[in-house]
Amino acid sequence: MWLSKSQLAISVSADDRAAAMWAAGHPEQYQATKKANPRVRTVRGLHAKFKEEKTPKKAAPEPTADDLQTISKLSALAERGATEAERSSAQTKLDAFTSAFDGPQEDIIEKATTYASEPDHKAIEKFEMLLSMQPNKWLCKKLFQAMLSNKKFFNEIIKELNDNV
Repeated sequence: MWLSKSQLAISVSADDRAAAMWAAGHPEQYQATKKANPRVRTVRGLHAKFKEEKTPKKAAPEPTADDLQTISKLSALAERGATEAERSSAQTKLDAFTSAFDGPQEDIIEKATTYASEPDHKAIEKFEMLLSMQPNKWLCKKLFQAMLSNKKFFNEIIKELNDNV
């Protein structure tokens, strides 16, 4: 009966009808929502805003290892791309990609950069296994070549060898 008197029974969508019923049944919620959202002009829009406020927001996911690698690469491209168009494109992709995660973009980029600079633990384990399978003469030759290419490393190894003799 009320629907007929209010002219909501004919050619009104179910969403409009539900919004009108919400506004009529909960005037204090309607007024509070209207005050909080002055730019919304329709009852249906206010009802949608009210439902949106009541719905808990899902927490943004944490970036995975692949995400962090992608963010690190995009960040590097955005800073050091070959052309302005390449840098601009990378920055646009970086902005879109980082917006999916919770927190300031700078923090996410810093986390990604730190992650990218850390060694991959699985790769290190595999490397250790492969080295353990090599003959000592080969390992000594490769270690000596590495020492010659890095003076600081060379001095550290020499010091440790002298200390342990």
